[in-house]
Amino acid sequence: MGGAGTPPPIPSFHPLPARDIIKKWKGGDLLNKAYYWYRPHPYFGELYPGKVLNVVSAPDVLRKYPFAFQSKQFFPDGFSPHGLSMLYERKFTNSDFKEPVTELVFELVRKLYFPDATSRLSCLYASETLEQAERWKNVFQEHLGEKGNQTAVSLWEIEFEGTAKAYDAHFLNVPPENGFSFMQEMECAYNYWRGVRTYNPLLELLVPYPVIVSRLVENGKPI
Repeated sequence: MGGAGTPPPIPSFHPLPARDIIKKWKGGDLLNKAYYWYRPHPYFGELYPGKVLNVVSAPDVLRKYPFAFQSKQFFPDGFSPHGLSMLYERKFTNSDFKEPVTELVFELVRKLYFPDATSRLSCLYASETLEQAERWKNVFQEHLGEKGNQTAVSLWEIEFEGTAKAYDAHFLNVPPENGFSFMQEMECAYNYWRGVRTYNPLLELLVPYPVIVSRLVENGKPI
């Protein structure tokens, strides 16, 4: 062990090579399936059947962000592109500060009360059924329409190992009663991780990486 004040060694941030993942999966293990809406992302690039998606691990990407390597102690499973965006890329402004703050509150509540749950900052968001995926398409249409963003979106079937749990995304966007409230965010986060469902839940499946792209369900088109 190192002396007093010596920082712990930085763990390896490299994922299992894709060829080893596919070889392991071909061993006969039954894989879980889900459905994933994909908007083009510079880290994932173009999707195709057989492609493996994993946490952000490229050193040339992580070096751009202060403390990204050291933060492995807080996020042992690595960052998803969404997690990296929330923690490092988003700039706090009066108009969009709520989303990264909400994500951080939800992550702290998870670590404190539900440490075995998959982190929202280290997972891929998907749907358990095509019906649930269709609801998300409507959400994307409304959300992207407000931003004037004509991003092509395509629906893919994905496969993964391990356990994925669905949570009600409505708790992420509960309107504040009297301005932004950390206590309200904490209560919403606690109910989210407990698995509480609202009257008409909008379910999101938190899928642990790595995942393999199985097939295209719906061609991408601007929405």
